[in-house]
Amino acid sequence: MIKVEDEMQEKTLSKECFLDVRDFIILSVRSGFFSEKQIEEEIPYYLRSIWPDEPMIEGASFHRLVQELYHRYHYKGTVVYYNKLKTAFERLNDIGVVAEHLAGENMNEGFYNTTEIAEEKYKSGKSIIGVCFYTKRSLHYLLKGITPMLYLSYGNCFSEPTAMEIGWIIVRELLEAGLEVEWNGQPEKKIGIKNIIWDKKYKEN
Repeated sequence: MIKVEDEMQEKTLSKECFLDVRDFIILSVRSGFFSEKQIEEEIPYYLRSIWPDEPMIEGASFHRLVQELYHRYHYKGTVVYYNKLKTAFERLNDIGVVAEHLAGENMNEGFYNTTEIAEEKYKSGKSIIGVCFYTKRSLHYLLKGITPMLYLSYGNCFSEPTAMEIGWIIVRELLEAGLEVEWNGQPEKKIGIKNIIWDKKYKEN
């Protein structure tokens, strides 16, 4: 493992850049949303956006490293918490709240993406009342221990129901799914899922 990393670092990237890419790979693996191939394909885009002065190399050059880290860090236990979250999101979508996992890199992207989905569903004749999502950043903060909870963003699509009412609908579905929630009832505050162990496993579609 060290040999693979050392060779990659010495031949292609600065130490700081390499360690950051390694962290990116680990977080991608632990998220449970991506295959080894998808992670490899994403690395060049990550390098171009975060490390534009570093050599631009193909993701396949990281194949051995991704393989090693995938084997080490992918979740191997029983999936419990993610299934609860999935159940809550499925129920929210059924009742008109567009609920999306990993909706974007940040909150702005998340609102843009979920609002687009909401508009498409509304135009197709479906009843839509709001949106709910968590971002890649929010998940990464949880995985890195920066925040103690997974934070959900949300909003209303029309004047009624209000953002606060959408928040309470989300809280209700999370609690019914068996998750612990922290929220003060104020629409400007995100909804936190407490004591969650991220246990999603990647599955081929």
